[in-house]
Amino acid sequence: MTTILPLDSLPAQPVAVLIRHAEGLHNVERFYSSNPSHPNYKPAPLTPKGRQQASDLGALLKSQYQISQSDILAVICSPLPRAQQTAELLLSHFHLNKEQIATEPGIIETQLGEREGKNHDQYQEKDFWFPASPESFGAETNEAVTQRMLQVWNQTAAQYQGKSGYVLFISHGSPLFLLIEALEGQGVRFQKAGHKILPLKPFSTEQEP
Repeated sequence: MTTILPLDSLPAQPVAVLIRHAEGLHNVERFYSSNPSHPNYKPAPLTPKGRQQASDLGALLKSQYQISQSDILAVICSPLPRAQQTAELLLSHFHLNKEQIATEPGIIETQLGEREGKNHDQYQEKDFWFPASPESFGAETNEAVTQRMLQVWNQTAAQYQGKSGYVLFISHGSPLFLLIEALEGQGVRFQKAGHKILPLKPFSTEQEP
């Protein structure tokens, strides 16, 4: 379990709360939903179970970790409906609303190209989070996803340098895995509405993991 120390016991620095969206329709029906501008895109709003997961996470952050409204520096969210709804339900516990969510395309789901809207089981991938040869069907490579995630991470770290508080990043499973892999040398497979706490500090691609 992640332990968060009280902010007043730490030097002035931002803390990141990395969050995967709660259960969406695509998780239940097993289809790819990554690019709203693609003709085959199918929206994947939260399921009733997902809505409860998102609300439970907000309650956890508030009660167990004792994060308050004034502690939240920013909420940075993928533009996809499942992430936006997760953010809104989570933030309701802090009396914050959707106008206080910063939508960031740079942390959107991995783009799946020609597989958009299709059932991922039909491709028999060993790991559907990280399909083999993504270039062959117009999808993003792991390297491209890592690069854009790190760009948002570093921009946010620079923006809030020297401030005490939490920045919530609400994104998706494989992009978060790749971000943590870059930052720490080993990725983490988030459960739905899963989270991880990290110090928010700039990362150089020239440094060792």
